[in-house]
Amino acid sequence: MYGTKFSISYDGIRYDLVNADGFTGGVIGKVAFERRENDNTPFSLTGSKSKALLGLGNIPTSFEVGVYGGYTLNSYKFNLEILQGVSGKNEFIGNIGIQLTEDIHEYFYSAGPPLIWILGFGTRLVNSNYNNQYFGVNALQAARSGLSQYKAKSGFVSYGFDNNFVLPITQSLAAVTLLGYDRLIGSAASSPLVVQRGSKNQFRFALFFVYKFENILNY
Repeated sequence: MYGTKFSISYDGIRYDLVNADGFTGGVIGKVAFERRENDNTPFSLTGSKSKALLGLGNIPTSFEVGVYGGYTLNSYKFNLEILQGVSGKNEFIGNIGIQLTEDIHEYFYSAGPPLIWILGFGTRLVNSNYNNQYFGVNALQAARSGLSQYKAKSGFVSYGFDNNFVLPITQSLAAVTLLGYDRLIGSAASSPLVVQRGSKNQFRFALFFVYKFENILNY
């Protein structure tokens, strides 16, 4: 992270064009990392490789750009993102969410750095290009994978939550844990990839470190 207008994090690159009276808004860029049919990924450190994607081919890394807006009221923040893919397929993504941020360190220790709890709920709206890229099965993929052909439609793809904890280690370095859950809905949930080989319930966990080029305690 850097400064009050520009930030880089696991959630993308952002630049505030508006930040006043609780309202924020600006431009955003994100990276959607590749999906490989052999399930090789540098972000997976444990567990066996899944065979669910065999025959479906790889989805290359893509870049998304768009705009975001938000409104903060006390500890709550309402968020909206509208993103358009600029590489790969012409996907459209809309993210809508609400987020609660609290310092909960006093429940665990009386003195020391804050323990920042961020609880977010959200849903995602996508076009048919996005849904078919990740959940559709064309004729070639059907022949290679044994799954039935399937053409996905646009609409809401999921809803879920993120449960994050941020613990400052130094004035500029913090440890961040992320525990998230998504429930697939709509065309995504009806895909033979999900019905026959996967699950409508999607869990994720991550641990990483954030470095900020100014005092991270001024969160």
